[in-house]
Amino acid sequence: MASQSIQSEINDYAMAAFSSSEVRPSPARSSGLSYIDIDEGLFSNRKHKKKKKIALIINISRFTRYELPNRPESDEKRDKLIQVARFLGFKDIRVSENLIAQQIIELLTTIASDTSYDLGTLLIFFLTYGTDKYIHATDKTITYNTLKEPLKHVNMKDAFKLLFVFACPPPPHVRVPELDWRLAVNNLVPRLRVEYDATVVGPRRNYQVYEELDFLLAYSVYKEFDFMDALTTILLRDGKKLDILTLLARTHRMMRYGLGAIPATCQIQQSLPFPRVISTLTSTYYFF
Repeated sequence: MASQSIQSEINDYAMAAFSSSEVRPSPARSSGLSYIDIDEGLFSNRKHKKKKKIALIINISRFTRYELPNRPESDEKRDKLIQVARFLGFKDIRVSENLIAQQIIELLTTIASDTSYDLGTLLIFFLTYGTDKYIHATDKTITYNTLKEPLKHVNMKDAFKLLFVFACPPPPHVRVPELDWRLAVNNLVPRLRVEYDATVVGPRRNYQVYEELDFLLAYSVYKEFDFMDALTTILLRDGKKLDILTLLARTHRMMRYGLGAIPATCQIQQSLPFPRVISTLTSTYYFF
């Protein structure tokens, strides 16, 4: 009973800390500028909720290069991510284990170029070693830009691409020469084509460009399980109530105070690196 009481108190503190918000007046209203109230629902992914949703979990636990130790502990985290994907309503959940770099790129390309379904959301979870520049496949490194390239396929232009990378820093003795990961990029990145009609003179040439909208990348290269534990805790609690950026803000706050800490009675962990988030989302994204 005592433990339940303590847990209840922690939850009360957490809910108060993570859900508090300050209401500020609109600058347009305050300045007297004309404005139009717009229903946010018109600009959310809810209009696409009937489209197909795919969750892809890539778990790299064995390595053949740079003397990287294997990571059998990531298998338990993989199972946790499957639970989260199911909770968020994903029925098509695909798990891939210990792929080489080329297989990862080919897997993403196959999903992106499949025209047999109308894809609304592609959610990717990645478990491996990594740095702020690249992550490790079984055989070589892959940069974050390389991971994004297959997702620029024309079939993906209307889909939401959500990529979460839980990358554990390699042991101190592991050194990856810059040349290695740059060569890996050159060998893996599909060459982007720029096409135009040469018969048209002047600026009216018809260029073909690749879409990179509605993409979100969140990654941590410091104790990846801290980021994952915080994110999965928030997703399982609020994933069916809040939009993706608010969920990430709450994850950030939870990591800032430390997992299991009571914000009202503890100090902020100033030295703790936080997840990095890169977003080109053009609308508010909800999992529900």
